[in-house]
Amino acid sequence: MYNTFKTKILPVLWSLALLLVVFITVIDFYAFRKPYYEHMYELNGTAESLAISESDLTKATDGLLDYLRDNRDDLDISVSIAGEEVAMYNEREISHMVDVKDLYQGAILVRNVSLVVLVITTAWLFLSGLSYSLVNGFTKTISTVGFILGLVVFYALLDFNGFWNAFHKVFFSNDLWLLDPRVDRLITMVPLNFFSGMVTRIVVTIVIVLSVIYGGLATWRKHQK
Repeated sequence: MYNTFKTKILPVLWSLALLLVVFITVIDFYAFRKPYYEHMYELNGTAESLAISESDLTKATDGLLDYLRDNRDDLDISVSIAGEEVAMYNEREISHMVDVKDLYQGAILVRNVSLVVLVITTAWLFLSGLSYSLVNGFTKTISTVGFILGLVVFYALLDFNGFWNAFHKVFFSNDLWLLDPRVDRLITMVPLNFFSGMVTRIVVTIVIVLSVIYGGLATWRKHQK
């Protein structure tokens, strides 16, 4: 039983921890990459659509991202529209962002715990002389996860709107994410093409990173032999 754990279960546990670290880190990187926001705002004419200045749009975005990272306590952000100071985000938008923040902070916790597990299992495998099992464990794990990810990506390519709605139904227990562009500025800031572009970048980056890791492990095992 212990031998099975060391040679089969431990490498898979290592692989799962690695996958979670890679997935969540890549998502975190793109979710907070401000040049992407600026690019999409320019592409979509967001400031003009919202009838606010570029500086106010930047302020609203910075405040939103700081809130998600828990660097500020609220979304009480004012912008100027037609010379009048108004609240950028309404009650429904703020309530939804409370849920988004909880989801994000939970994901970061999972990533950090996975990182600890990754370090411990890596040390265990090497100290036990079982580092050769890493490639086998990684191959089996990535094959399963890759198949599932492939189905999800295929669905997203066929119908991104349906995929995005399904994502929200899975991760949120209410309908606060259903925003109205006529009254909710947030949906104008980050419309569907904003997220489709971000998801594409995330998927491509994950595939590249995992390919490099697999290639590195395979090369290393070959040299070990």
